[in-house]
Amino acid sequence: MFRSRWGRINATVLPEGHGIVEGELNDVRVKYALGQWMVRIAEDGVVTRQIFQSKPLAEEFAEVERIRLELPSEPPVEPAESG
Repeated sequence: MFRSRWGRINATVLPEGHGIVEGELNDVRVKYALGQWMVRIAEDGVVTRQIFQSKPLAEEFAEVERIRLELPSEPPVEPAESG
């Protein structure tokens, strides 16, 4: 559960998106795919993804994670996958 300025938000954690990626740098990205907003967090080689129904909540969660990981502010939103 994630606490935003709007209260507690339930986010879906995708277990299949959790894995260890050797050499992965810490990173936080927001991507829109299949009608949902995904936040991808890479931390010390472990990658997790959380799904949000709205862009503002996904962006706020991503910004909190960037602050926690001491990363620079928001990179651009990745384009949706075609297909």
